[in-house]
Amino acid sequence: GAHKILKDEALEHKQVIIFLDETHYILQNARENFQKSVTAIMESKYPIIGFSATPNTWVNNTLLGIQNNISIDVEELPDKIINPIKVEAGLQRYVAEEYSKTDGEKWVMFMEKKKDQYRMKELLQENNPNLKVNVLNADTKYDGEEKTWKKLMKTGKLPLKYDVVIINSVAQTGLNLKNPNIDRVLLVGHFDPYGFVQYLGRVRNYNKEYYYYFNDSGRKWVKGANNETINREIEKQESLVDAFKYYNKDWEPEKMMELFPE
Repeated sequence: GAHKILKDEALEHKQVIIFLDETHYILQNARENFQKSVTAIMESKYPIIGFSATPNTWVNNTLLGIQNNISIDVEELPDKIINPIKVEAGLQRYVAEEYSKTDGEKWVMFMEKKKDQYRMKELLQENNPNLKVNVLNADTKYDGEEKTWKKLMKTGKLPLKYDVVIINSVAQTGLNLKNPNIDRVLLVGHFDPYGFVQYLGRVRNYNKEYYYYFNDSGRKWVKGANNETINREIEKQESLVDAFKYYNKDWEPEKMMELFPE
């Protein structure tokens, strides 16, 4: 509803500043889902203060007109250890069977599509009908899991009764999980670079390996990845977006080859 506020003529220009959290989200799907609001923000000409743990140069400078950047460095930040596992076929069933080999561990699983979330829940409970599996997405936020969402937003903790919690991209926008007893965090399927890094930071008290299960449709660049390689891939994506910005009117393939010799 930001467009409704920004289009309100009662706003006094000298007193308006826009604070925009998770600015990277606009690069992913906010522009598609919230076109009116994004356009209103861009056209408002109000000062913008943006926040992001994975800031995007193109979004901040070109799209939102943010001219000044303030970086906050964290000392002694441990590297995230990612264990990539390629699954040739039956990705979701494979992951469900992996859980059945554990002794009642607590898992948090990130997936992209809602239909895949429900399919994963079905397969997990197919192996163990008594397994308590919770699916969190935009639908369950308002229909079925209101209490869970309310607790999560208020305390940052998931109910202890669940064995597996499956969360989709809603977790990229400000959600922090503070449960101290999570045994494994998994990423299953296809993830964009920004989304990938965002997921790695959402489970605050988790210091173990992350498990990334993917097939041919997944991001192969994650194989053997660490923070450095992930961030390098993000920079490449940024450069690609910037390149299109500068060269899309007069397309010059040789210029693109210079930017991306690989």
